[in-house]
Amino acid sequence: MIGRQSEITLLENKFKSESADFVALFGRRRVGKTYLVRSVLKERITFQLTGLANATLSQQLINFQIAVNEIKTIEEQ
Repeated sequence: MIGRQSEITLLENKFKSESADFVALFGRRRVGKTYLVRSVLKERITFQLTGLANATLSQQLINFQIAVNEIKTIEEQ
């Protein structure tokens, strides 16, 4: 990826860290935020969820619950 070395380094360092860290990525639409994370972390991602656009908190929580239940079902197989 061109011009993303500082972001790549940050993500790799946070992943390797012994402490619990939170990284928030934000920016304009369609600039490659999701692609960056997926490219750097690849198979290291255990669970991912993209929020719903223009949804209420209740809808977001239901979306999260459905995604978690899908992971549980896959792990039980």
